Amino acid sequence: MQKLFQYKGIKTSLLLLVLGLISFFIQNTFYGYIDKNNVLQDSILLPLGFLLFILGLVGLFLSLLRIWYQGKDQ
Repeated sequence: MQKLFQYKGIKTSLLLLVLGLISFFIQNTFYGYIDKNNVLQDSILLPLGFLLFILGLVGLFLSLLRIWYQGKDQ
């Protein structure tokens, strides 16, 4: 497990996942609500959170796939 954190791709992907989750938390805590006209009041944090989270998942998948493929050749 310690060896996995030596890869930059894993660290970057985990950072993106954490930033996405923080963005979701801030959005849900402070900004997301429905006003008296039944209009959703939203901020840029929701799409930013989705983008960061998806990029983190894709990066993590590709990094783990690369590590697995390199280990298969040895």
